[in-house]
Amino acid sequence: HTSLLKAEAAGEVVPFVERLCLRATGSWGFHTLQNFKRADLSVEALVVDETKPYHDLFSRESVESARIHLEGMAPPAAPVALVPGSTFTIQVTVEGDGRLTATLV
Repeated sequence: HTSLLKAEAAGEVVPFVERLCLRATGSWGFHTLQNFKRADLSVEALVVDETKPYHDLFSRESVESARIHLEGMAPPAAPVALVPGSTFTIQVTVEGDGRLTATLV
C-alpha cells in the first residue's frame, strides 16, 4: 500500500497504523481480511498481540479500538467485489523467531 510505504519512508509507521486502528468502521484491508475469515493477518491483530516486541509503541486507545474491530463490534465496511481477474498483493514477512506474517497491501 502506497500510504504505508510513505509512512515508512517518513519514519511514521506507528502513527499510520494507529490511524488505521482508530477508524470507527475499520480499514478496507481489515474488512477484506475479515470477509475471508483471516482477520488474524490484519494490522489490528498485530497491534493487540501483547507478545510482539512493538506492542508497547501503540496507545491504549488504538489497542482498544483494534480489539473492538477484531471482536466484530465495528460496523462492516462496504463489501469488496472480487471478480475473475481481480488482483491483490500479500506481503509475507519472516519474523525474528521464524514465524511468517502476511499483510494484505
